[in-house]
Amino acid sequence: MNRTLNRREFLKSAAAGLLATGAIGIPAWAARPSAGGRPNVLFIMTDQEPTYLSGCYGNKVIKTPARDAIANGGIRFDNHYIASFPCSPSRATMITGRYCHHHGMITNEILFDESNPTLAKALGAAGYETAWVGKSHLGGFLYRGLKQFQFDGNFYFERVPNPNYYVFKPVEGGVGEDGAVGGFKHWVGGWKDYQAYLRTTDLPDAIKNDPSYGCHNDAPSGPDESHAVSRLGERHHMDHFFADKVIQFLGGMKGADRPFCCVLSFYSPHHPVAPPEPWDMMYDLDQIELPPNFNDPLAGKPIPQRAGSIFVRPEWTDEEFKDYIRRYYGYVSYIDSQIQRVLDALKTNGQEDNTIVLFTTDHGDFLAQHGMIHKGMCGYDTLTKVPLLIRWPGRIPAGRVCEALVSNVDIMPTLVDLTGAAIPEGVDGRSLKDVVLGRSDRGRDEAVCDMGGTVLMLRQGEWKFNLNIFANGDVKGHQIDELYNLAEDPWEIKNLAGDPAQVERVHKMRDRLVAWLRETKHPYAETRAAAALLPPFVTRPIRPVLDRFEDLGGGRIRVTFHWRVTGDTADIPPSNDIVRVVQRVSKPRGNAVIEVDEPVASAERPATVPPAHWKAGDNPPASFDLAFPSGATERKYILRLGLVPGRGNVLLDSGYSNDMPVGELTLARRDDRVTLALRRFRQ
Repeated sequence: MNRTLNRREFLKSAAAGLLATGAIGIPAWAARPSAGGRPNVLFIMTDQEPTYLSGCYGNKVIKTPARDAIANGGIRFDNHYIASFPCSPSRATMITGRYCHHHGMITNEILFDESNPTLAKALGAAGYETAWVGKSHLGGFLYRGLKQFQFDGNFYFERVPNPNYYVFKPVEGGVGEDGAVGGFKHWVGGWKDYQAYLRTTDLPDAIKNDPSYGCHNDAPSGPDESHAVSRLGERHHMDHFFADKVIQFLGGMKGADRPFCCVLSFYSPHHPVAPPEPWDMMYDLDQIELPPNFNDPLAGKPIPQRAGSIFVRPEWTDEEFKDYIRRYYGYVSYIDSQIQRVLDALKTNGQEDNTIVLFTTDHGDFLAQHGMIHKGMCGYDTLTKVPLLIRWPGRIPAGRVCEALVSNVDIMPTLVDLTGAAIPEGVDGRSLKDVVLGRSDRGRDEAVCDMGGTVLMLRQGEWKFNLNIFANGDVKGHQIDELYNLAEDPWEIKNLAGDPAQVERVHKMRDRLVAWLRETKHPYAETRAAAALLPPFVTRPIRPVLDRFEDLGGGRIRVTFHWRVTGDTADIPPSNDIVRVVQRVSKPRGNAVIEVDEPVASAERPATVPPAHWKAGDNPPASFDLAFPSGATERKYILRLGLVPGRGNVLLDSGYSNDMPVGELTLARRDDRVTLALRRFRQ
């Protein structure tokens, strides 16, 4: 039976047995005979951290001495891929050693199936004391008890029978971040446990008593396009809280008769990217360079990459991107300082030499690559290739670098094998023990990442292939596939999937993915295979281009634009030209808070020449006068241009459907005078 260590137990334990180190005592039932002097395991993971955010991986700007010490004292893997995406699927894969279609966590907010084998169960059976501190995302929805969400946030996703693909519905229940899952005995979560801690701090009442803080909500001072900082401060930030709790656990295990396995799981540097001060200013803007693929035109790539909320290059300035990156760097360095505190405690306790320390993350972040931020269903390395560092003093040769291809489905069996415990049945991964201990340098011939069924990524040697298919219950379509030669194009700019010289390779790698689905007994192998053969959706060779903006006074504007036509438009239905002004607001939807565009004002009229009659090289014009509502508030708005087809939707060559954002409008009032100024987005 899992035992959840709640706030009351923590406070009681701390009051009764707090040592100079701040360690909590271990209960008497834990002092059973040791498991043959086996090594301890300290498993450290961050959230949403690309490989290149550590000094040991070649970053010349960022300071990460703790990560670097782990790498220098052990082995660094340079081609480590996640097997499942995003958060929950990847985390479940790491602790079970199973692919997502076997452990069941296909997407976020699912309740972990306790019939799965886990790291804690395998090591617990071998006599280990186990603990989990921090983010799990394995117990259903994270933000429980908040009324803006369905079931007040107390829900998880339950699978609905469907013949085509996975379909889920929200049902009341789950344990969120507060309940122990996976067989871990000691449990400290980032929701109620952290909120109980906040109430004991000297933070302002408005912060320490706010029921929404915890998990990823670190009280940011603003949105990610602003210079956001966490109002929790560095001393009371959840990363500091988690490090404290692990240090307490390690202190309590000092001199114990049994080994331990402790997971330290941070919620950071996942967005919102709001590190506590002064870490937000640790790096200067002039130290930050935009990545080489920042201006990737995304030509010949899947439509969602150019139209989703992650693609902000048209809207953000270069400085906003650089500030996002520098705050990310600061966040990583702040987390690293907390990891260092834990490593120092290991050394102080005399546990360093007999502890396997593993560092990794669940997936990456775009960090301005391809003009994007955050994460999305894309198979790029910045999301799917993540750090993996393992140290065991005296056993793992120090300073080793392994370039072999490995997967995070291998983490669980590797740790279990290194301790000498038995790897349980039903594990898909393979032990890397011989590689880790320097007896071999052979990894995998291939690595596969299942991104919620939307993308299947295959890495073989220097080649990367992404099979882009829809994941919903009805197999509706197929996006453009991608093929990259990572030796020649490490930044994944040129999609070779449409190159006639690569037809055979595309077919072979696509067929290999279909074979993998069948070999691993994926329940929807055949529907995925069928979807892979559907013709891809295509965009139309048109987009609106803003020519002129005028503030006519009194809340009225005049917008003049033209259509850039670069190909055949004969199949575009009769349409109206349209100009729209929208405001972006945050609203709860389903299991999350999302940004939506609410209409403020619009105007439309039939195109002067029907789009079906446009020819390549034409520039059909359009001009509109538009009035804001009299009660429009002082704020920023988005100006969108496009068309309204009489039937269906038209995918513009920019990747947007029907219309697209072209600028940011700022409305100001002064002395009863309304002014409107426009900042143009990149066209």
